[in-house]
Parts: sequence; C-alpha cells; structure tokens
Amino acid sequence: MQLCRYHHRLVHEGGFTCTKNTAGRVKFHDRNGRRIESSGKLPAVRPSIDITEQMRDRYEDLYIDASTCVSHYSSGGIDWDMAVSGLMN
Repeated sequence: MQLCRYHHRLVHEGGFTCTKNTAGRVKFHDRNGRRIESSGKLPAVRPSIDITEQMRDRYEDLYIDASTCVSHYSSGGIDWDMAVSGLMN
C-alpha cells in the first residue's frame, strides 16, 4: 500500500496504523487504536485547467533558458566556504 509523504510519516513517526482487510479495503487507526472513519472522496480536478498555461504564467518572467545553469566563472576555483555559507543562511 502506498501513502503520500504526509501520511507515510504519520505511520512511521506518529504511531498511526493502516491495515488492509480481505476485501482489499484499507482501515486507518490513530495512535490510540481508534479507527479513523473515511472522510469522503477527493474533489474532482477541473478539466478546464491548462497546466502548460499555468506554468507559463508562473515562470515566464524568470527568463529560464538553456544557459540558466551554466557557470559564469571565467577562471579560478569555486569559493566553497562562501557557497556553503550561502546555502546555510
């Protein structure tokens, strides 16, 4: 049985359990052993959403192209102390 990251963490770190019965239905229990009832169905995704258009609207102004990840160092090595401290801030 596969769980999303959030629910997987609840099982391994939060004390929740999930079991599958002989009919293939999954039952969830909280850390006190109480059954968690079904919460209903997920809402349907609107078919009118164009993910390509959404991504274009969100990222078009970033000017990402084939040279975005190309290093601009002309010579010398990378200052690893500066790079790592920049990541840690």
